[in-house]
This record gives sequence, C-alpha cells and structure tokens, in this order.
Amino acid sequence: MFRTTIVSLAAIGAVAAQAQTLMAGADYVIEDHGGFTYSDTGAYMNFGVVGTTTVYKSFGVWDFDATSIGGVASVNSALLTLQESDYASTHPVNLTFWAVTDNSTNLHKGTNTTIGYDDGTLGGYSGQLGTATELATFDFTSTSSGNSSGVTNQQDPINFTMGLSSLASQINSANHDIRILATTDETGYATLTGAGAASAFIPTLNLQVTPVPEPISLATLGLGVLGLFRRKRQR
Repeated sequence: MFRTTIVSLAAIGAVAAQAQTLMAGADYVIEDHGGFTYSDTGAYMNFGVVGTTTVYKSFGVWDFDATSIGGVASVNSALLTLQESDYASTHPVNLTFWAVTDNSTNLHKGTNTTIGYDDGTLGGYSGQLGTATELATFDFTSTSSGNSSGVTNQQDPINFTMGLSSLASQINSANHDIRILATTDETGYATLTGAGAASAFIPTLNLQVTPVPEPISLATLGLGVLGLFRRKRQR
C-alpha cells in the first residue's frame, strides 16, 4: 500500500514536456552608422546583420508571440530556423544569438528612436535592450549564389544550447513575447528572410517546454504527501 501510493504521487507530480512551434510575428533591423542610430519597421522582405573590423554595424531582432504557451517551469530545448536570402552583398559570417530582458519596447521607426546599437567592442552586446543572454553561435556560409554548396535560399536551424532560462523568463513576462537578436563580431553581411514577407519563409522557433503545474495538481500532490505523513506516524 505504501509503495503504491508513492508511485501515484510521482505520476501526479510529473508534468509532461510539450512541443510548441512559434512563427515570427515581427522582425527589425537596428543600425548604427557613424552615431546615427535608428530602428525600422517589421515588414522586411529581407534584412541584414552587418559587422566591421572594429564595431558592430547592425543587428537583427525577431519577436515571437508566446501567449498561447502560458506559464512555463522551464524551456528544455529551442530551435530557431532562419532562411538565407542570397543577397548580392552577403558574405560568410559568424552570428551570435541573444535573448534580451527588454522584450516589450516597440522598435518600429517613428515610434521609438532611442533604441540604438551602441556596442563599441567585439564579441559582446551592450545595447539598450537590457541585459542579453547568449543562446548560440552559428556560421552563415551564404553568398549571392547560395551557400558553399550552391544551395540557394538555404534554411538554417540554429540549436540554442545556452540561456534557455532566459527564454522561460520572457514567456512568463507580462507580454509573453520571446525577443531574439543576432549580432556579428566579424566583417560580414548575413541577409535573412524577414517575417514581413507574405510569400517567403517566415522564421520559426520550435520549443520543448515544461508547463507550470496546474493548481489542482499541486493541491492533489499536497494532500498525498500529507496522507503519507499521517500514515507514517500511525505505524
């Protein structure tokens, strides 16, 4: 009887992981050219992430609406899939992907012109979107005629191996948006298909999440533990 009750409690306490697929609802490019900083609209067909030998030139931002997921206890895995645009000026480049604490500021041009890309060193992020947590790095090999194997419009899955707790924090925030930005610390230009293109590939984010246990499950678990405690005292 005692052993059977333990198994039952384990079943109650376990919350199964769930798969979630989100599509980017908006994307932005934020640039800093000689101190002139601006942000632009999310209706991009293609946009670029640019680096120079000394400072970042621009970065890209994707927003994913995670309202449908609800509260999560953890994000167990995350896979971002982007499509390269094979723009003539594209050069192979290494990108770093980040989650930022500011996932609510409107980045549309004309709405907010104070968000700038003000990092002056390579290999990090010190912009104005709050603290950034690194998620992954990825080498883009696209050129104007496709990738190194000649494949055009290459789709690239980027597996996030770090910072998954920061994605959970974004999901559990007031507006439930996941905001991911990409920077480069090299001379290069990665052109990516944006979420605003009606007939093009829209960036996707595939998540495995553990939901927060529902109150009724927690209450049942608590009663079970209390019953075990009483049984132990009676023995």
